Amino acid sequence: MGGESTFRAGLIGFLAVSANLVAAFVSLISPDHFVGLLIAGTVLTLFVVIWNWRYTYKRYHRIADTPTSRIASAPQGYVELMGWAKPLPGNRPEVPVPDLSCVWWRHTVVENPGKHARVVRFQSSGPFLLEDETGSCVVDPESVDLLEMETSFGEQRTWKEGERGHLLRYLAPDTFLYALGEFASRDTDPTPAEKAAAARAMLRSWKRDVGTLLKRFDADRSGGLDAREWAAAGRAVVAEVERRDREIAPAGQVHCLRKPRDGRPFVLSPSDPAALLAKLRKDASGANMAFVILYALAWGFAFFFVART
Repeated sequence: MGGESTFRAGLIGFLAVSANLVAAFVSLISPDHFVGLLIAGTVLTLFVVIWNWRYTYKRYHRIADTPTSRIASAPQGYVELMGWAKPLPGNRPEVPVPDLSCVWWRHTVVENPGKHARVVRFQSSGPFLLEDETGSCVVDPESVDLLEMETSFGEQRTWKEGERGHLLRYLAPDTFLYALGEFASRDTDPTPAEKAAAARAMLRSWKRDVGTLLKRFDADRSGGLDAREWAAAGRAVVAEVERRDREIAPAGQVHCLRKPRDGRPFVLSPSDPAALLAKLRKDASGANMAFVILYALAWGFAFFFVART
């Protein structure tokens, strides 16, 4: 359901369509192999259609079969929650746009739009609150799978600076939010092992934003980090984790929603479950229809020319 899974699904579909087009073209050059290539292309297309259907079916039922819980009474483990996004007291995200009030953002920069465009993405990593009528929980957005990020996630702003185009998508306070993830409650401070795991996860997130990492820690401007600079980055990560723990751990029990450790998707969306399910059905039907149409066009074209020879 996340970006990586969606990319993998799209890549498989693209390779299958490309393989059919290549096979159809080869059949024009070598008509004696037309039937064999057609059978192979048909089997490949059926495989992709069935795989895509199963892939969507699993995503569909992860949403449809997970009951909605209230935060105050939610069980520990994988849950579905609905509520409103709220800022975490004492945690104000550094937003690329001054005076913009939000709880989470993703900033996309397109340099030199056109054939040789370079796309760079940044996003906030600070926690925020999800609140319903019974209570609130801290949402840790690290590695979140945002189902609708590229279409209708929250609000957005666009602007240009010379040859750079900017797109900022963000969650404003009080935005309705559907969430699917691992729910955990704790009464005490995190253990050393939990702090170490959080530090490793944050450092991995920082490494994905190489430009910012170098800007902060490349003291000698060599274009890379030496052992001393990596040590400084490590100390900064530990300090940031400790700061976040202080912010999200007031007296009493603290509820947290995070990415499941078993690999199940961590989803945030401003759409309700019914809208998400409808979107999954539509996307699956559209993708399968596209596969079949491209298959029919490729082999119909090939059959037309082979029949004329």
